[in-house]
Amino acid sequence: MLIFFHFVIRPVNAMATEKKARVVHSTILIEILKNLHYSDYLSGD
Repeated sequence: MLIFFHFVIRPVNAMATEKKARVVHSTILIEILKNLHYSDYLSGD
């Protein structure tokens, strides 16, 4: 059971954590880009 946990659960958990981190990172990037776009739009006006 411990071997099963080590070889299956941990890699899956690590992959899920990595995916979550990537989603958060891309969300932050999108927010930054949106803010830059809006500030350019406002200053251009």
